Amino acid sequence: MSNIAANIDGELMDLEIMAENAKVLIDDVEQDYFGWDTEKSGETWRIQGEYFTKAGIKARMINDIAFDMLNKIKKLRELINSIDEEVGKHDISN
Repeated sequence: MSNIAANIDGELMDLEIMAENAKVLIDDVEQDYFGWDTEKSGETWRIQGEYFTKAGIKARMINDIAFDMLNKIKKLRELINSIDEEVGKHDISN
């Protein structure tokens, strides 16, 4: 495997891990904070104080993961462009 291919593979693995982490956090937020009938079930504590603050923290973590994923995608595009440049150098038809 070439260095460029190994770099792309590494970036893709990082993206997969980030996506899984984001999915776990999203599931946590959905289960803990959404879909509750707070008026009927006595679950108003889920949308108050420290408990609700945790939802904000998890949302910021998800946002950070998404930002990192976008940076990884940018890096992958740069690697793909470098492949195109390398292929162009060795293209004898030009």
